[in-house]
Amino acid sequence: MGKKGKYVILAVMLLAVAAILLLPRLGGEREEKKGGTEFAVTANPRQSLVKAKEEGRPVLLEFYAQW
Repeated sequence: MGKKGKYVILAVMLLAVAAILLLPRLGGEREEKKGGTEFAVTANPRQSLVKAKEEGRPVLLEFYAQW
């Protein structure tokens, strides 16, 4: 493969990466972002889980331990 072929492959790869990074931004706002993001620490995770299920919202559980 000559020098010209390598430049063509490099150009195609750069365009592909640019498309992957830019196309989601050009599509407008996604529905999840319209409502905003809410992050809250709770002392009652069971109640928060029930509320999230009722509202159809996703839940992130983060926990850790210190040894």
